[in-house]
Amino acid sequence: EGSQKLVFEIDLKSADAATVQRLTLEKGAHRDGTTLAQSVSPETYSLAERRAKELGIDIRVLSPLKPWLVALTLTTLKLQKLGFDSNSGLDRYLTERAMKSGKGTAGLETAGFQIGLLDQLSKQDQEAMLRQSLTEMELLDKGLDQLVRSWVTGDVPSLEELLLNSMRGYPEVHQKIIVDRNRRWLPQVEKLLEEGATTLVVVGAAHLVGKEGVIELLKARGYTVEQL
Repeated sequence: EGSQKLVFEIDLKSADAATVQRLTLEKGAHRDGTTLAQSVSPETYSLAERRAKELGIDIRVLSPLKPWLVALTLTTLKLQKLGFDSNSGLDRYLTERAMKSGKGTAGLETAGFQIGLLDQLSKQDQEAMLRQSLTEMELLDKGLDQLVRSWVTGDVPSLEELLLNSMRGYPEVHQKIIVDRNRRWLPQVEKLLEEGATTLVVVGAAHLVGKEGVIELLKARGYTVEQL
């Protein structure tokens, strides 16, 4: 209510859903006949097949997709099975509120950049991302309620453990998906601070915790950060 402007990872007002879906499939599907089974180790494929079966999906449906898109697809399906609705996501909710109240919105990145970032991951990193996502799916049943409680109560150490522990087993993916982006966002956040308008910046919680999270990066630059 007190903000004059809202900034998201992606500005949904400029990211048409149909265009994003088309771009995702263009980048995320193999065009040369390569299959998922050929893209990852037998162990990773077997785990993906098991997780897909648990969700009622035949792994062959996902066969043309690159590992990064398989990771996103299975995670989304798992969240839907747990009762979460992407149409009720925080970004969408706050974007709609901003539009109704006439507040400006902007994005730190574009959808094209995010999709390109995932698609440019090496074959090894894509498989690591898939394995990390498949491992994390096992924790979602019991972990999501704990994650929400930690967020609501402001329990930062618990949030850090829940959000980053599984990623730390895959340091290169963690670096590219979380840390490098945090550092790219920092100059933009500093510019917003210099402009002086009250701005709400909304990003995924994993970007806000840890020694290399946005909060600690701002502190290292001399900013005073207060947890509300």
